[in-house]
Amino acid sequence: MHVTSSGKTTEITAPFTGEPLADLPVSGVDDVHEAYRKARAAQAEWAALPACSPRAGAPASSPWPPG
Repeated sequence: MHVTSSGKTTEITAPFTGEPLADLPVSGVDDVHEAYRKARAAQAEWAALPACSPRAGAPASSPWPPG
């Protein structure tokens, strides 16, 4: 998954202990534009799916929609 083109990260620490929790990617403007472009494309594909499609969010074993 493309998150950042620079490869830079920033360390996130626990506020009470100061212990490191995670290294998160630092995204630039171009990264945000690319993420937006990909999200819009994915949304268009998602919107084209039928409402009762297993890919529409509920696993095949889900009781929804009730039938």
